[in-house]
Amino acid sequence: MGSCNGSIENTSQVSKLSTETNHTAVSIPTAKSHNSVLKSSLKKAVMSDTTTIMSYNDTQPNTRKVSIKPGTHSPTSSKRPPMRTISKITRDEDEKLYTRFPEMKETFDGLITLGPWLSSLIEEGDDPDEPDYDEVEKQLQIKVLDKFDAFKEPDQRKLMGNMMAKNGFVQALGDFYEFLLKALPLPEFTLAETDEKDEGITVVEQLRQIFWNLSDNSVEFCAEIVENTDMIRFLVIDLLAMRSREFEIIKEDSFPYLSAVGILHNVARSGVTKTCFTVVVDDKKPPTNALDVLMPFLETKNTHIKLITLLGLAHIVNEQQNEVLTANASLFDFLLETMKTAIKNKDRRQYGFSVEELLDGLANLAKNDRNKIIIMDKKAFPILKDIIMKGKSSKEKAEALKVIWELSFMSKNKKIFMGDKDFWKKIYTLQSDSDEDMAKAAQGACFVITDGDVRRQAPPGIKSFQKTLPVLPRAEKADEEQHIMISYNWADQRMLLKVRDCLQEVGYKVWMDVDNMEGDILDAMARAVENAHIVLMCYSEKYKESKNCRTEAQYAYQVSKEIIPVLMQTKYKPDGWLGILVGSKLFYEFTNKYPFENKMKELIRELENRFRIMSKKDPTPKLQSVVSAKLMQGKQEDLAKKTLMISWSKNDLDEWLSKNKLEALDGLKSLNGAQLAFLYKLFRRAPEFFYRCLEEKLCLRSLEDLMRFTDALEKLSEEQPEINQLLL
Repeated sequence: MGSCNGSIENTSQVSKLSTETNHTAVSIPTAKSHNSVLKSSLKKAVMSDTTTIMSYNDTQPNTRKVSIKPGTHSPTSSKRPPMRTISKITRDEDEKLYTRFPEMKETFDGLITLGPWLSSLIEEGDDPDEPDYDEVEKQLQIKVLDKFDAFKEPDQRKLMGNMMAKNGFVQALGDFYEFLLKALPLPEFTLAETDEKDEGITVVEQLRQIFWNLSDNSVEFCAEIVENTDMIRFLVIDLLAMRSREFEIIKEDSFPYLSAVGILHNVARSGVTKTCFTVVVDDKKPPTNALDVLMPFLETKNTHIKLITLLGLAHIVNEQQNEVLTANASLFDFLLETMKTAIKNKDRRQYGFSVEELLDGLANLAKNDRNKIIIMDKKAFPILKDIIMKGKSSKEKAEALKVIWELSFMSKNKKIFMGDKDFWKKIYTLQSDSDEDMAKAAQGACFVITDGDVRRQAPPGIKSFQKTLPVLPRAEKADEEQHIMISYNWADQRMLLKVRDCLQEVGYKVWMDVDNMEGDILDAMARAVENAHIVLMCYSEKYKESKNCRTEAQYAYQVSKEIIPVLMQTKYKPDGWLGILVGSKLFYEFTNKYPFENKMKELIRELENRFRIMSKKDPTPKLQSVVSAKLMQGKQEDLAKKTLMISWSKNDLDEWLSKNKLEALDGLKSLNGAQLAFLYKLFRRAPEFFYRCLEEKLCLRSLEDLMRFTDALEKLSEEQPEINQLLL
């Protein structure tokens, strides 16, 4: 593990280099406390460790809804097999690890008692009494740091981090860290640069070390840092204080700097949204972004600090911020030259970073399409090819393949990769490799390079690793094709399971990867896209950053599937490739901003409209009745009682305007039923022209007027179902 995204080993020797990680390990000398001894009852609580660890068998029932035929109800939950939900997969993985490492139970028992004990020491107020630092230091050392050092396997450390996250220990650490800053007082953590340390600084260092170490292996731990602590803000404050100094006095083994960037990097690469790196440092000033704080450190002559900063930024920058990096193309040269040197070195490291970690940084830089061009222009392909063709490390090969996967989204690069016959043959055969991570990366790269046509574009003499799909009977094939596909990032899974269930309840068949992921994942995805009538593209920042999601989304676009954008992240505006794909399409927002039921009704209305259009274009009897009989019957009964809107009189229109509190808008009073129906058609088909028409023709200029009128139009689909015939 490298200094930026790795963890550091605890040691009792000053400035001792860790042989395992090549990090500059930091000694944590004992701080002599002159405070009174803690109450015996608290000591007894922390020393007893009698609390029993949480049982992995105490889980929620595993149920699912399966795809159903139109007009029928979903099976009852008791008959459904378990779903592949992210929470269940994580739980299953932890259970397997817990069974594999039973000796860790003692550690978990200790952590369960340590968290509440730390919380009990926190005092409110601006000038709280300081705790017994000797005792706190001792407990953190014995129960966390020493245990971490004893667990050498990444899976052990991952399980330790996951358990700390699940039992509220991460929040307890964050709260105690904030408390110490007030108790010391310590406006920012830079004092470790000096030889003398104030009382309590050692405990602050211990807490930083814990956050750094455990965030390296555990995604759950990183999520807790963002959601339940203020650590990102504290780290930005530290970096601002360090930036105000001359860069060159920041030593290569500076623990405050290394730990700050290391924690930020670990959190960033765990998949959290990049908005968490914009924090309020001063209430009187605009929010501060970690990118702006870190960029000046790239000017240092210290290559170690420069590399740590660059790899940290690779995970933090978004599409707009990336221009700051591309403006200095020499940074890419620096990274690639470092990688070349690391490959030549015996330990496969340079400046403490392994080849694997450098490839991970390159893969993240390659997410940006402009960077894809720069990386290829800088002759990265020969380096990647050499690792994949001749490398002995499966981890390095997997990381190199992930870079190829990212680069393959550029058409020019696809031709280069497939045009190199030896390279194309190699990565094609790696799709069936016994190493799961490497095989998945190769499959993803090959899928994108071939535009999904992996079987037909196999190299000469190489048999496809994919099994030939059985030819289904015509009736069975037609039934299989009747579905809506939900394309999403697993971070949004919980919400979209609710969406899926609601769609199934009204009669739609739905394909979602929690139900239908047997065999090869990419092959299953491709079939799902090809056989879908409509793809719900449920997008967010995490969706955009995911190679898998981009592969899925672009394939749906490539095979000309109907796409309905579904926004999963409040105020998120897609850019880059996702912005091009979503464009100006009307989207449906499923965030906490709006009631779920309201948005669900809107989405169902849109699906009804889309399927009516498709049914008219395609005479094949597919999904002619996509909503349940009960729902359709209710609409027909309502329709029989109403006057058709297209035939509305002046009184009918005035009544509708009054009902929706629009009677004060003069521009609407001259409308008739047919014109209102036309506006509804524009609203659904051409939203940009619709809003321009409201402003220029009907003089609706205030945001409030626009909102009230469009809300009224939304209701028309239920009040006047015949209006949807206009969209056919």
